[in-house]
Amino acid sequence: MRPSLANPFDDQAKLAAAVKLADKLYSLHETGRPLAEVLVRLGVLLGKSPEATEQLFVGAFGAVGPETFARQLLVESQQALRDLARVEMLELVDRIIHPRAGEEFLSEYWLECLRLNTGDDRISDLIFWPGEYFGDGDNARQMTPDEILSTALSAKT
Repeated sequence: MRPSLANPFDDQAKLAAAVKLADKLYSLHETGRPLAEVLVRLGVLLGKSPEATEQLFVGAFGAVGPETFARQLLVESQQALRDLARVEMLELVDRIIHPRAGEEFLSEYWLECLRLNTGDDRISDLIFWPGEYFGDGDNARQMTPDEILSTALSAKT
């Protein structure tokens, strides 16, 4: 896997700043103190509005820790790669299906890369809810990464 897929952000200072702000945000929230100042600072760092950052935080708090939250925010701010080879797309499908410890925050980024490279806007459904994708309700369907990728490439929605 090319380095920019495994680690889509190479600015370690920005990552450290985002993690520090996320830690502060979690701490403030847990003690019931105002979040506005930290939301503004985190939004500025990421190029997002404080409202958008707060909305993402509300969804993340209690589900992931501050470092994972910061990494998710940074990954979201990256441009998805549009020039993936089939072998790279296949590896992404496999890693989404079989996540490795510490890579969970990358799945949304990888899904966006796959969407852009396959042309299938519903690839997430194909991977996680194949019954919805095919319209037959069989979400227990087992597909290999190659079958998923071949289906997505042939769909071009």
